[in-house]
Amino acid sequence: MAGPYVTNEHRIVAIVETQKVENLSDFLLESGLLQWNSTHITPAQPMDEGIDQINKLKPLY
Repeated sequence: MAGPYVTNEHRIVAIVETQKVENLSDFLLESGLLQWNSTHITPAQPMDEGIDQINKLKPLY
């Protein structure tokens, strides 16, 4: 986990690594953070993995 980082927008950003995004969603629910805070989960992956997936796609035209 990296962070938390606090901005002047009253926003806290944390970068978390987990096997499945559902694990993070469950953590937010079970910890009670969802009761008092708005949350947003943005799944991401390393750049090289994303490029490999894109290179396997068939061209659209």
